[in-house]
Amino acid sequence: MRVIAGSAKGRHLKTPRGRTLRPTSDKVKTAFFNIVGSLLPDSFFLDLFAGTGSIGIEAMSRGAKRCVFVEKDAAAVKLIKKNIQLIEDNPSCSIFHNDIKKAIKILSQQNESFSIIYMDPPYNYRDVGSVVKEVYEGGLLRENGLLCVERSKRDALLWVKFLTLPLWQKKTYGDTSLLLFKKQY
Repeated sequence: MRVIAGSAKGRHLKTPRGRTLRPTSDKVKTAFFNIVGSLLPDSFFLDLFAGTGSIGIEAMSRGAKRCVFVEKDAAAVKLIKKNIQLIEDNPSCSIFHNDIKKAIKILSQQNESFSIIYMDPPYNYRDVGSVVKEVYEGGLLRENGLLCVERSKRDALLWVKFLTLPLWQKKTYGDTSLLLFKKQY
């Protein structure tokens, strides 16, 4: 796994041993960053279910001003810390080693808000709609902000009908779908 573009282009990131994490493929990562490219410079980026941190690190490499990583798995949090060190000495980022809903509540209480949020829960995670709702209702997504949810194409739209945040675009790449929500007034 590597950083595709930006200031850290070509740097290889540390990956977990075994199959405990499902990193986003380069194809899907490239597609996502092509969609949000003009929004990235000086953005505030939130990487939910961060895994190895590759999405947030890619965002920082491409010009995000700040990145917050949320991951509950201790081994994955260690990987994120190591991977951040590979790209920059003092990046403007923070890591929440918490359950996703607890982290969302804390970020909301701290009045944090983000221009771009990327959410990549495990494909067997069934509470996706609830998490999207909490992100939206907690005020974490800025006006004209973009929320992207990576899911298996088989269950990508099963929970969307329950949301008040409208689906802006759906893109499918192999077995993976990107669901893009845009907060507009």
